[in-house]
Amino acid sequence: MGAEAFFNSAVVQETLAAQSTSSDKETKPLIVHGNVVSAKCTAVPTTLVTTHLFDRLEETGAVRAGGIISKCFEQQVQGFTVADCLRESLLCEESEHYEHFSADERRELLFRLLQHLALGGTLNQYEDHLGPYLDTVRALYKNLLSVQKIPQTQQIEVSKGRAEDVARPRSMYSYPS
Repeated sequence: MGAEAFFNSAVVQETLAAQSTSSDKETKPLIVHGNVVSAKCTAVPTTLVTTHLFDRLEETGAVRAGGIISKCFEQQVQGFTVADCLRESLLCEESEHYEHFSADERRELLFRLLQHLALGGTLNQYEDHLGPYLDTVRALYKNLLSVQKIPQTQQIEVSKGRAEDVARPRSMYSYPS
């Protein structure tokens, strides 16, 4: 089955909600019914094998000692309510915490998993501690990827990765990454 057929399938369309971003950057749910005319699949980097990347959240003050997520003034960013420094570092380009992760790191599957879990959706119940997010990210990452140990170097590397699918319906809405 091709990617277009996959996204046009009745089962997929009942399961997935595509998203549209209006000119005022407010995200609104939209289900695409049989309109996908093209689809693109892009490899998502999976070079990271530990969550040490997120140690920077504590080093920069986004997370305090003991894993407590620091709070900030509430603001709306890209349709999300941002009321703590974790979400600010994941989403707000103007934040002092945002710059501590490079564009390449933000493309990594590990980073995207944390982003999806922490940002959630309108009914998300946010955590005050980073620990539950990292535990869930680790569990998801382990279930999504295969790793192997290179005998010559004893290094662990990802041997099977994931891809991002983006559907382009006639109306140009797309399922988000």
